[in-house]
Amino acid sequence: TAAAGNFYLHEGVAGSTRRFGPHYFPANGGISAPMFRPGVQFGDNAPVRITTNIAGNHTIDLLAYVAP
Repeated sequence: TAAAGNFYLHEGVAGSTRRFGPHYFPANGGISAPMFRPGVQFGDNAPVRITTNIAGNHTIDLLAYVAP
């Protein structure tokens, strides 16, 4: 990220349930989240939204798996 700020993960559409966050990113810094134990669970076929208040360029990768 080029500017400091927070991000959140939400499940569902606008006005949805916050599932994770706020999680802070420092300016010009890299960050790696540890393995979550337990993981953040989302409902079947539920949309996942990422919202931020970061005003500069930034990238957020979401890694997921489907439980058997």
